[in-house]
Amino acid sequence: MTWLPAVADEPGAGMPRVVLADRAACGEFAVLQRMLGRLGVPSVRIDVESVAALRLSAPLGGGSICVHGHALAPAVVWARHLSPRAIPGTSDEVRSLVRADSWCALIRQLTALAPASLPGGAPGRLEQLAGAAAAGSASRARS
Repeated sequence: MTWLPAVADEPGAGMPRVVLADRAACGEFAVLQRMLGRLGVPSVRIDVESVAALRLSAPLGGGSICVHGHALAPAVVWARHLSPRAIPGTSDEVRSLVRADSWCALIRQLTALAPASLPGGAPGRLEQLAGAAAAGSASRARS
């Protein structure tokens, strides 16, 4: 999990942030997070590999969630690899299923808190690119 700016540097709790949710090994969101940071856009990157270690709580009546004791107010949630089938498995099938289900549930809840989400209801690469373009983000397709 990566916060930019770091939560200790925030002027107030619950600063709206872009939430980037993907696998740790996917480098595109790491690059995107650095670019958002250069533009002054606060963000947090959550990866599926850390979902089991996250300490989460949700205050009643709020538009935020607490992660490791820090309030997170999702402004936009961009999720990739949201299907449980996309989550890397382990030798323990039950643990793998619980982790995949927890990951999908967490991202669905963060999406419910955010005013906007990418890719919307259908998490595929083409839908993500179309959603990003519609939101004003210019990108080049890789071949």
